[in-house]
Amino acid sequence: EDEVRALGLAVISAVERHGPALVKGLRESGWWASDESVLPPALRDALRAEVEALWSQGSFQKSQSVRGTEYYDKEHVYATEVDGGKYDVAPRLVHYTVDATRAISQLISDAFPEARLSSEFIGNKLNMCVGQGASFAPHLDIGVAEKPFNRKLTLLLYLNGPWRPELGGELKLIGEGANEAEVALDSGAVAAGLPTSIAP
Repeated sequence: EDEVRALGLAVISAVERHGPALVKGLRESGWWASDESVLPPALRDALRAEVEALWSQGSFQKSQSVRGTEYYDKEHVYATEVDGGKYDVAPRLVHYTVDATRAISQLISDAFPEARLSSEFIGNKLNMCVGQGASFAPHLDIGVAEKPFNRKLTLLLYLNGPWRPELGGELKLIGEGANEAEVALDSGAVAAGLPTSIAP
């Protein structure tokens, strides 16, 4: 119980520290990326260990994308959803997902009331790239068949190990007009975007 409380406090602290910059970035560019980890190292390591435990247990399946109406597998990318059924293996991950979703949804609702975020339709996906050239093709997070609720916000938390440029895998954020950036995200870093205006 103490650990759950500490996790909730870590999420609240992260939102308080980074929330104003996140809102400013979304307002000005349609996206934002932290330049540092938003979570304490021990929590990041614990979350990553739980992801690895889910992987060892076979909880992931090949991640898919769609081109037109045709689905295809993403090479070396696997996915699962964080839900209550995974609590026994990944309790921190479940609590983090709930706490972060509530805190960020409130922050965005307060800053962008026109977004009309729902507290009922909240989804998540846990992606795991296993190296060997794993990548995501440029894409939009709305307006495609598998995302019928038209996602209002995309939030990415990176739990990778130490990153070096030669590893590749930077995230390219493309906003309105010529507004774009390429960012390298270390473990614990966050990127966010309003999918109505970006293709993460």
